[in-house]
Amino acid sequence: MIFFKKSELKKPEEVEKIGEKNCPKCKIPLEVKYDWPLTTTYICPKCSYILVEAKSSFKTEKIEKPVEKIEVKPPKLEKVKHEIPKELEEGRRIRASDVMTRNVITVDSNDRLCDVVNIFTSENISGVPVLSNNKFVGLLTESDILRAAGVRKLLEIDTIGIKRLGDMRVEEIMNKYPININENATLSETVNLMNRHEIHRLPVLNEKNQLVGIVTRMDVIREISKELPELPLVAVKEKRGVKLEKVETKRRVETTIDKLLEILDEKSMSIEELEKKLDVPEKQIEKWGKILEEYGLIEVIYPPIGKPILRKKAIK
Repeated sequence: MIFFKKSELKKPEEVEKIGEKNCPKCKIPLEVKYDWPLTTTYICPKCSYILVEAKSSFKTEKIEKPVEKIEVKPPKLEKVKHEIPKELEEGRRIRASDVMTRNVITVDSNDRLCDVVNIFTSENISGVPVLSNNKFVGLLTESDILRAAGVRKLLEIDTIGIKRLGDMRVEEIMNKYPININENATLSETVNLMNRHEIHRLPVLNEKNQLVGIVTRMDVIREISKELPELPLVAVKEKRGVKLEKVETKRRVETTIDKLLEILDEKSMSIEELEKKLDVPEKQIEKWGKILEEYGLIEVIYPPIGKPILRKKAIK
């Protein structure tokens, strides 16, 4: 139902005649009884016939207001860019020949495996390049010997195992097509090659394909450790009290980084968890992670919630 104010209504005498309306029964003109804003009511003066007619001339004014368009711009995602010290940038130009071990222990392809076992245990090594007539022909690792002897550790090789190895030659179990690298390769290229093939040592060859050295992951760590922030002072117990001093800081960084990489070889871990395992502050681990990431050794992941996560470099 629609209600109107009394002032909006018009009396019959005030309404202009739009046209005659005839009563269908009496055939006489109808009179206007009410004039509403939306309708007009007619009545027959004789038979009281009523006709209600809607006003076709009634128009509503539609007011349109322009809708302001609000542009919603997506937030800018800023990529975290690590600031690399100038010393580190210069370190990127370091070649494999700068970090490799030159005085390499080698074996001949015709040597007996039992003799090689003695070399491994006495020199505390886990792999050697193999030569034949002073030419590089392969690589022999501790894993190769253990598989041949059927044991898990070199110290577990018994008399029967030694006899079995005494009848075998190096060339029978060595890797005849080992991954190697040129002496002019950069340190980053060396690390990428190790990551791609999941190996910890690379024979280094010159332009004539002659063996000139070997580079291990520890050699890489030793070089990168020069750019890593030093560990804080540690307490050293003495007979008379306790004092703070640097205890082989360089060596401690190298061994800690090596342990860090061994942990990440197994699984990814947050810096909070690594702090407990390595006994190194979180901020220190994060600084190390940024530099190790630039060299391609690991990846640093920043989740939306929680502490940064360090993980092994993905192999492509």
